[in-house]
Amino acid sequence: MTQVIRSAAAALILGLAFGAPAMAQSTVEAGAAAFKNRCAVCHGETGKGDGTVGQMFTHPPKNLTLLSKENGGVFPFERVYQSIDGRKKIAAHGIGGSPMPIWGEYLMEEAMERQGTDKNAAALMVQGRILQLIAYIQSVQQ
Repeated sequence: MTQVIRSAAAALILGLAFGAPAMAQSTVEAGAAAFKNRCAVCHGETGKGDGTVGQMFTHPPKNLTLLSKENGGVFPFERVYQSIDGRKKIAAHGIGGSPMPIWGEYLMEEAMERQGTDKNAAALMVQGRILQLIAYIQSVQQ
């Protein structure tokens, strides 16, 4: 994980743990909105893998509420981050001929449109959006 991601993740975790409930709440809320707009069609409104589009797949989408449980009670932060940004290969996320985009690439293209040609600013924007999604996904763990 890059230093920028580690720093952002540390700030998010410290905010969640040590007295920044407003920041933590707004981060989770922003992640929930992004999840609803981009992920729920496959993973379902509650992240259980029961989205309307996901039901058409040969292999159903992952139940995201069980990630910690399936990982010995520890939320797999880095694996989730890499699944969203495209470094971890997931067939349904655009690898192997699936029509679904690799979210990191899609978010980067969107951020570049907003930031013009400043790739560094766009990259930070993408990292923040992915961290918001992760904060939400972590909040729905069973």
